[in-house]
Amino acid sequence: MASARDTGPSDPPASAAPAAPPELSAAGSGRERPAVLIIDDEAENLELLRRTLHRDFTVFAARSGADGLELLEKHSIDIILADQRMPGMSGTEFLAQALKASPRSKRVIVTAYADVDAIIEAINLGRVHYFIRKPWNQRELHATLDHLLELSRLEFENARLFEELRRKSEALEHKERLLMEGLDERGRQILRAHGALERANAELSHLAFKDGLTGLYNHRAFQERLREEVARARRYRKPLSLIFADLDHFKQFNDQHGHPRGDQLLKAVADVLSSQARASDICARYGGEEFCLLLPETSKDGGRAKAERLRELVHRSHFPGAELLPGQRLAMSFGVAEFPTDAPSADDLLSRADHALYVAKRLGRDRVQVYGEPAPAPTSEAFESGPTSDLRPVARESRLPDYQQRMADIVQILERTRLLDCLLIDLERLRRVESEYGSVTHGNLMWRVGEILGDMRGARFREDDIVCRLSEGDGFVVFLAPPRADAPAAAAAEAAPASAPPANGRATAELEQVADRIANWVDRALVRDIYELLHDTPRTAVGYSRVLANPMIKPERLVAKVVEEARESARLQRKRRILREKERLQEIILGGGLQTHYQPIVNLDTGEIFGYEALTRGPRKSALESPLALFTTAEEVDLLFELDRACFRGALVRAAGLLPVHRLFINILPPSFYDHTFIGAEVDRLLESLSMEPANVVFEITERLAIENFGQFRKALSVYTNAGFGVAIDDVGTRHSNLEAVIALRPNFVKLSDVMTHGIARSGIKREMLRSLVRFTQSIDAVIVAEGIETRSDLHCLHQLGVRYGQGYFLARPGPPFPALRQSALRGFGSRAARPGNGP
Repeated sequence: MASARDTGPSDPPASAAPAAPPELSAAGSGRERPAVLIIDDEAENLELLRRTLHRDFTVFAARSGADGLELLEKHSIDIILADQRMPGMSGTEFLAQALKASPRSKRVIVTAYADVDAIIEAINLGRVHYFIRKPWNQRELHATLDHLLELSRLEFENARLFEELRRKSEALEHKERLLMEGLDERGRQILRAHGALERANAELSHLAFKDGLTGLYNHRAFQERLREEVARARRYRKPLSLIFADLDHFKQFNDQHGHPRGDQLLKAVADVLSSQARASDICARYGGEEFCLLLPETSKDGGRAKAERLRELVHRSHFPGAELLPGQRLAMSFGVAEFPTDAPSADDLLSRADHALYVAKRLGRDRVQVYGEPAPAPTSEAFESGPTSDLRPVARESRLPDYQQRMADIVQILERTRLLDCLLIDLERLRRVESEYGSVTHGNLMWRVGEILGDMRGARFREDDIVCRLSEGDGFVVFLAPPRADAPAAAAAEAAPASAPPANGRATAELEQVADRIANWVDRALVRDIYELLHDTPRTAVGYSRVLANPMIKPERLVAKVVEEARESARLQRKRRILREKERLQEIILGGGLQTHYQPIVNLDTGEIFGYEALTRGPRKSALESPLALFTTAEEVDLLFELDRACFRGALVRAAGLLPVHRLFINILPPSFYDHTFIGAEVDRLLESLSMEPANVVFEITERLAIENFGQFRKALSVYTNAGFGVAIDDVGTRHSNLEAVIALRPNFVKLSDVMTHGIARSGIKREMLRSLVRFTQSIDAVIVAEGIETRSDLHCLHQLGVRYGQGYFLARPGPPFPALRQSALRGFGSRAARPGNGP
C-alpha cells in the first residue's frame, strides 16, 4: 500500500492535468494503490480533490450519498471523504450507512460548517475518524490520509497476527492433547516425582523460616524480623522490647531423660510461650533451649510484666516427666531490654537482652532481669550450681575481664608513665558467626580468642600488660605496660617478649609492628575454626593508639579516648589492607599470576575420561594461592567479575591440546552471560585460536552471586546454549544451591556437591536424597556429575545409584594439563578402564 507524499500548496496549480476516470485510475498505474471515495454535491470540489489525489490514489467520485453507496458495493474503498451538507442525505447519514457496507474504510467529513452538534452527530452515527475544514490545506490533507492508511495497515496486520496466533494456539492445544493422551506410565511417574519435589520445596520453604521442632520462627528468620521491627520502631518512634528466655537445668534434664523427652519438653514450652503472644508479637526459638519474644510498641515495663507472666505460667504448667528431683520442676530465666532506651540497634538490643539473661542465670535462675536495673544479691543456688550448671558457653568470655573492671590499673599506668599505649583486636567480621549459627557458637568462638590472647601472656605479652575484652562490640583490648629501664639493653632486646620495647622507649612505628604480629598470630590460631564455620579466612585487624596524660581531663576519659582511637585505627588498618589486596589482585589479574589445574571427570560405567574441570589458584606460595582466599579477597575488594573473566581466559588458553572427545568444565559467574561482547570478543576468538568447538566447553554456573531473575538469565544464557555450549549447575546439594536454578535453567549437567558425596556409602539419608535427585535429573534430561569422590566405597555406591560421571581425589588430583587417572582407581574399574587417554 503506497502513501500519499504530495506536499503541494493549499490551492492546486491552474495547469494541473485532469484526473483519470475512477475506473481507469487503478488499472493505469500498473500497481495496487489505495482507493479513495469522494462524495460532494459540488462538481468543483469533486474535481479539485480528484486532481489533488489522483497521483497516489485510485479515486472514485459521487455527487450524492446514494451514488456513493452503489460505488461501495462494487469497489473496495480504503478512505471515504464525504461533504457534510448534501441534499437528500447528509454526510453523517451517508457515513452511518457506509459503516455497515464497508466497516474497514476510514471515514472523513469535509465541511466548512462544522459545529459541536454536527461533530457529535458524526461521531455517534458515522464513526468519523477525522474532520477536514474547507478550504483544505494540501499538506494537511495528505498527512491525514497517510495517517489513516497507516492506521488501516496496522489494523490489518493486527488482525492477521491475531488470526495467526489463534491458529498456532489451536495447533499447540491439539499437540498438547495428543501429548497428554500419549503419556505412558513413565511419564506419570515423572509427574508424580515433580509433585513430590514441589511438596519437598514447599516444606523446605517452610523450614527456611520456621523451626522444625517447635514451629516457631527459627534463628535466621528471627534476625530478619528483629531488624524489620527495629527499623519500624525507629521510624515511628515507638518502643520495642525483647525478651530473651532460657530453660533452667535443661542439660540435666536431657542427661536424665534423654534427648527425645527433651525435644518434647521444648515443644511444650514453645506452646506455652506462643499461647501468650499477641498477634503482633514475634516468638522464636533462638537456638538450643533459648527462646526470644519480640514485643512491638511495648516499653521495658511491659516487657518485664510479660516475662513475669511467662515465668509464672511455666511454673504452674505441668510438663509430664519434667522433674529433675522429687518435687522440683523446670523453670525459665528471662532477660529484658528495650529499644531505643537500652540499645540503638538490633544487634545491640539482642546483646543487651542476652546480657540481662546472663545476669539472671548468675543470680540463681528462675527470675526476670531487666537490663540496666540493679541486680539483687545472688542466691545460694548461684554458688552451688558448680561446673555442672547449664550456663551458656557465651559466659566463658569472662575469663578476660572487661577493661572497665581494670580501669584502676590502666589509670595507674597512665599516671605513672604520662602516656598509655593501646592495641585493639577488632573481631567485628566474626559477627557473621552469630547471625548464622547463634549466640552460643559465637560465644564459644569469642572465648576461644580470649584463650589465645591469654596463652600469649609471657610469650607474646609481658606479664604486666593488661589484656581485656571490650564492653561493647566484638573485640579485645591490650594496654601495654611501660618500658623497662632497669635491664641491660642487650638482654632486654634478646629476652623481652615481642611487645616489649627497647630500653630507650617504645617508638610509634613499633606499635604498628606489634599490631601486625598480633593480627598474624590470631589469624593463624583461628584459621581452622573460621574455615569450618564460614569457609573463609579470619583476617583480623589490630589497631593501635597512644594517649598522653592531661591533668585537665579525667584519666577515665583519656582511657576511653585511646580505646576509641585504637578502634578507628583498626578500621583504617582494615581499609589499608583491602587497598593493598586490591592492588595485589589487580597485578595478578593483569600480570598472568593465576595458575590453572585440571581435574579429570570420569565415566563411571567405562572408566574413560569424559572431560576435565578447570580449577584456578593464585600465585604459588602466596597468601592468595588458595582458591578460597583468592575469590574471598576478590569479592571483598570488588574485583570478582574481573577475576572470573581472567580465570576463564586462563582455563581456555592453558587447555590447548585438549582432545576433541573431551569436555572442558569452566566455572563462571552469572553476570558474565549478560555481557553481550563476551561470546564474540572473548569466547569465539579464543576457541578459534585453540581450534576448539563450543561443544567442548561446559559453563559451570556457580551461585557465588545469586541469580535473581531466572527469566532474564535464561534469555541471556540461550545465546550460548544455541551456539552449542553446555551448561552445568555447580554445588547442587549445599546451602549455596537450590533446585529452583536446576528447574528454571534446565542444565545439561548437575554437579553434585562433595557434601552429598562424602560418606554416601554409609548414609542412608544421602542415598535416598540422591535417588530422588537422579529421578529428577532424568525427567529434565540432565546428567549428574559427582564431585569429591575420595573412597572406593563411595565410588561404587554412586555408580549403583545411577550417577554417570564423577571426579575426586580417589580418581585423580588436579594438576597441569592433563593429569591421568590414578592406578588404584583404574583397578577399581577393572578391564573397563583400559582405554586410550587414561594414562598408565
